[in-house]
Amino acid sequence: MQKFFFPTSIAIFGVSAAPGNMGIGILKNLERFSFKGNVFLIGEKGGSVRGKKIVRSIDEIESIPDIAIFIIPAKAIPGKLEECGKKGVRFAVIESGGFSEFGEEKETLENEIVNIARKWDIKVLGPNCLGTMNLENGLMLPFVPFYKSFMKKGNVSIISQSGGLLHDILLLLSWSNVGANKLVSAGNKLMLNECDFLEYFISDPDTGAIGLYLEDIKDGRRLARLAASTDKPVVMLKANEGAGAAHIAQFHTASLAGDDLLAAVLLRRAGIHRVYSLDEMVNAVKIFSLPLLGGRRLAVIARSGGHAVIASDAVYRHGFRLAKLSQDIFDLLGQKKKADVIRATNPIDLGDIFDIEFHYAVLERTLRDDEVDGALFIHSYDAETEGDATVALINKINVLVKNQSKPVVFCMLSEKEQWFGMNDMASFPVFSEAEQAIKALALSWDHFRKIENRKAAGVPLRKHEKDGKVSSKKETSFMAPHRAFTLLRQYDLPVAEFAIATNFEECREAAHHLGYPVALKSASPNTLHKTEKGGVRLNLSSDISLKEAFTGIETETYMVQRMAPSGHELIIGAKWDPAFGQVLIFGMGGIFAELLKDISVRMTPIGEEAAAEMINEIQGAAILNGFRGMPPCDLQAVARCIARVSRLLDDHPEIVNLDINPLVALEKGRGCIIVDAKIETSVPPAQ
Repeated sequence: MQKFFFPTSIAIFGVSAAPGNMGIGILKNLERFSFKGNVFLIGEKGGSVRGKKIVRSIDEIESIPDIAIFIIPAKAIPGKLEECGKKGVRFAVIESGGFSEFGEEKETLENEIVNIARKWDIKVLGPNCLGTMNLENGLMLPFVPFYKSFMKKGNVSIISQSGGLLHDILLLLSWSNVGANKLVSAGNKLMLNECDFLEYFISDPDTGAIGLYLEDIKDGRRLARLAASTDKPVVMLKANEGAGAAHIAQFHTASLAGDDLLAAVLLRRAGIHRVYSLDEMVNAVKIFSLPLLGGRRLAVIARSGGHAVIASDAVYRHGFRLAKLSQDIFDLLGQKKKADVIRATNPIDLGDIFDIEFHYAVLERTLRDDEVDGALFIHSYDAETEGDATVALINKINVLVKNQSKPVVFCMLSEKEQWFGMNDMASFPVFSEAEQAIKALALSWDHFRKIENRKAAGVPLRKHEKDGKVSSKKETSFMAPHRAFTLLRQYDLPVAEFAIATNFEECREAAHHLGYPVALKSASPNTLHKTEKGGVRLNLSSDISLKEAFTGIETETYMVQRMAPSGHELIIGAKWDPAFGQVLIFGMGGIFAELLKDISVRMTPIGEEAAAEMINEIQGAAILNGFRGMPPCDLQAVARCIARVSRLLDDHPEIVNLDINPLVALEKGRGCIIVDAKIETSVPPAQ
């Protein structure tokens, strides 16, 4: 990956002297950012542009360029890529559009490119992208103009699926006085995806924080593993949330955990900070330029009682608390307060103290307090009378933040022209209001806990977790209930006793063998929600009630099942996710499963220890552990079931959906019983 950011020579295909030529746009960017490497221009008509010769073929170049950049018609790329392979070029950026973003009919062209690239061992970025950028060496490959005015050098590296959005992220970073380091526009991600660049940025010594904008996730398992393995903050803006919303879920599992919910839960477990807007993304990378927040105790300092109250609300709303400040701080305030306006409380309302130099003294003393983990400082000032004093304040805080192990979050309000001027002077992040500042601090606290948890655990993820791209699964069929139960039994899962029947005499014989009371159900694989379809009758205690139930169920095959004892109904589910592969879901079950959506999620495989963690994560864990004198459930047995289902899924990758609902959890020591199960499997394509 190093060559994509530190090439010594570049060949640009598609350059001509024609006005508006996009290849010239790339050349201008390289010149604008003072790229020192060799730049070769290739175009069918030859000639020259900006004092550089345009050759007609890569064969006319004596040396072997490190990277080939293509900004030519899509249909011409396979031939030119073949020429690059023969020449010895091993890295390519396809900035041209006209591929699968225009429809599936373009996939043939993409497949041809992939085959050529693999033949010559060429790593391809794109197509439909802006390429890579590196402020360390002036590499700037977009064909649209980029300027130094919004490209301050810093330690934030960005991976974006959208080139246009990457441009706008950089604009917002520049407004916030945040510097970038390396950037990549990934486009269609034909060969290289976000994981390849995330892995590179994690190892890059000049990258401190990493931002991602994604519309789809190519390899969720690898992404989660990489994010969990690093102490660098990874912030993700994931769009296209409702891509699968039109699909009507036939399984409780699919309704409980849609694709975006799965991504949110699994990425959060990996330590990725999910945001939902560009503003949130910028605020997140801003906060990570400060020391991490190592505790929940915050001090709030403001010049207005209103600001203090709003900030206090935000402190508690985001899970923090106001620190108990030492008397020394209030003694210091007492030196300046007038008419007993200031109370000895946190938040500190500076009230009628108009000495901004003294405000800094209060901030500095507050940060030295052992009971304070971080400070929010809200500075609203008059531009005419307090501008010079604010300049001095910002300069002092510039020094303070460099020598502090605690974060100082600075909110500033002023006239428009002055605000941006003061912001440019600050070497620390500046916010405009308390809510966004405290929300960003919550990410800092989350990241601190992630690092501490990793240190305590010793490993980022369980060693047996697997990653890798997941194959497509389209055609599916539903397993008959008795076959599903038989499969579960093979993994020592506690399935309720049952028998299959095709007529009433067989049903009655099965009921006598199992012993009343029994349940009678449709055994058709196509009746998924049997309760809603009238396909289940419970607590049948005699031949008469069995006959009545038999008459009321329209099906060709029946299941007679021994009634399970009463207990708490749970659900163990699984679904095949296109980004994360097999995913396990556990939660409260029964008819309220989809209503409550009280679930925990893991990627498979997992063992009993992780299964126990899943149980304790749901809100219903309080009930299962024995709420207000109720007997606790046999959660050890439930954990064994979850772990055994994980093993089943590992052995049967063809399973795309699984519902065990309900799993009835009995009192501690009595185990649990699977009452109903549904399994959907992928169908191999016809030979």
